[in-house]
Amino acid sequence: MRTLAGRSALVLFSTLLVLVCLEIALRFLTPPPPPPDDSLRTYTQYDAELGWRGRPDARGTYRAHDFLIDVALNHGGWRDEEPPAPPPRSAAPAGRAAPSAPPTTAKTVALIGDSFAWGFGVQRGEMFADRVEALLPGVRVQNYGVCGYGTDQERLVFEKSALAIHPQVVLVEFALGNDLDNVLSSRAYGLPKPRYVEADGALRLEGVPVPRTEQWDRAARTGVRDFLTAHLRLVSWSRPRWANLRGRAGKVLPFLRDEKGSLRLALLEKTPSPKVERGWRLAEKILGKIAAEANAAGARTMVLVVPDRTQVDEALWSDFLAAQGLDPSAYDRDQPDRRLQEIASRLGISVVDPLEAQRARAAAGETLFVSGDPHWNAAGHEIAAQELARALEKLM
Repeated sequence: MRTLAGRSALVLFSTLLVLVCLEIALRFLTPPPPPPDDSLRTYTQYDAELGWRGRPDARGTYRAHDFLIDVALNHGGWRDEEPPAPPPRSAAPAGRAAPSAPPTTAKTVALIGDSFAWGFGVQRGEMFADRVEALLPGVRVQNYGVCGYGTDQERLVFEKSALAIHPQVVLVEFALGNDLDNVLSSRAYGLPKPRYVEADGALRLEGVPVPRTEQWDRAARTGVRDFLTAHLRLVSWSRPRWANLRGRAGKVLPFLRDEKGSLRLALLEKTPSPKVERGWRLAEKILGKIAAEANAAGARTMVLVVPDRTQVDEALWSDFLAAQGLDPSAYDRDQPDRRLQEIASRLGISVVDPLEAQRARAAAGETLFVSGDPHWNAAGHEIAAQELARALEKLM
């Protein structure tokens, strides 16, 4: 019995000694850990009208999966430079009312969207908004993207913030993988949000003011994980590597398994469910409102389609069907894009869809997504920017 206890103590002591040696080595060989990487606490704050919004002037790094990015938000809480000052209003002639909006002369695009627009997983300069500016000198793409937003919250951002810069083009980033789910829901990521509902053929905004939940208070406190990450180099070094390994091990759509009840797969079914149909009707009404308001302000509306990873990555899609025992003939992976194109045509909206370009690059063996995640990496953003630049050049 004593021998067994002695062996256990020796194993424990040896393990602790190895960990201490690793900690000392990592302190010499690796840089200090970045600030805690909880994006909700660090870069987001509660908002009674929007549910949440970017925290003004937030700075830091964000780490998830196998990436580490720098984040710098402007005074408005957007991941971009400060927006341009609006042109001065011209004086109205005597006896006439002043114009409702100053004339737009700058080539300015107001981008509203979610985490794809915000640039989840990529650095500034790699985001499609930044790349479009590099491809089209003289064109300013002002980014109002916020992680987790649906088209409903994006319309509110358009009214509250984006209209103020008097853009020539309003660019709506529409993520097929989650936007219908978002507009149908009163919560996202466990947080309450505003949403539009149909009432007598019109849209009615519900859930405002958005209640502040205790989750915001929990998010404001530093947990044990963050404490260990900040003080133990072994923890800060191993966390992103473990996340990367876990993402690679869960090869077959780990992000899909985490979204039970979402419309991600239902959107691809040849026979749309009643919920999918409700989502498309509501999305069309919200997009129609954005287009009408943009037109009244003298701007054109354009939609950037964000195809779901299941639509782009053929090998991943095949693996998933086989793993789940699903019948491939029940699905049409191009159907959501056609549906959105039909909606845009009825509303007089231009559409940019990088699906085919991304499929071609993926088929050639290029990786376009963050590991274990549906978001684009730098290569995915590059393709979207190229397609966007060609369309904007003709429109502007």
